[in-house]
Amino acid sequence: MGALAAAVHGGEEPLVRARLPARHQDQRGPQFCLEYIARKFADRPDLRAAVTPTYPYPGKRPVIASTFYSALRKENVELVPRAVASATRTGIVDADGVERPVDVIVMATGFQPANYLARLRVVGRGGRTLQERWAGEPRAYLGITVPEFPNFFMLYGPGTNAGELVIMLESQAEYAVRAMKRMIRERVTAVEVKPGFEARWYRWLQSKMEGTSWTMSNNYFKSPTGKIVTQWPYGNLRYRVATKVLGRVSETTRRRGE
Repeated sequence: MGALAAAVHGGEEPLVRARLPARHQDQRGPQFCLEYIARKFADRPDLRAAVTPTYPYPGKRPVIASTFYSALRKENVELVPRAVASATRTGIVDADGVERPVDVIVMATGFQPANYLARLRVVGRGGRTLQERWAGEPRAYLGITVPEFPNFFMLYGPGTNAGELVIMLESQAEYAVRAMKRMIRERVTAVEVKPGFEARWYRWLQSKMEGTSWTMSNNYFKSPTGKIVTQWPYGNLRYRVATKVLGRVSETTRRRGE
């Protein structure tokens, strides 16, 4: 929904509130976007209807652009608000069975944010890979560490997509550095998160996804199991504090041979 939507929210927590369903959220963001759409397509009710989402704002990632809607108004552009069902030798067929001749097909299929580390084989202490442990539902303590995977740290992992990503990444990197310094200081060879801490963290995080707009639309935040696995529901400051406070108490260490 609508270009320039981000300009409405002037702080950390208002942006978080905008992720709640319409009955709970700050209405300034959605209202701004709807008014923007109405202005751009004042004389084109067909286009206005086609680009107006039917899910709560922002159940999908908002479009931040000032030229997209203008392009749809051009005489040589036709917006077909239906999915492509198939391609033929001369064109494409939409979901209603209508074929349109085309010279070029631009594949804008997006990406798979919920498919973490898909091309990297990481094997844990028990012989299982990360993909086997996750079984289609990626999860990690603070989005950084996984039980049974000692000395493994990742940045921008499950449950950490929010706000200013540089702050999130810095917090994650500092968490890993503190753990490694602890290993050196205590002369241990392995550190990993305790399973109980990770399990409680994941239950808490999933409870915060309930009732958000993320759960109410078909988006790339979901895992194959239907869970929202990419998002952090609060601002950067809370996450940064969590990485500083919850690190050492949640970890267990081992020495070589243990």
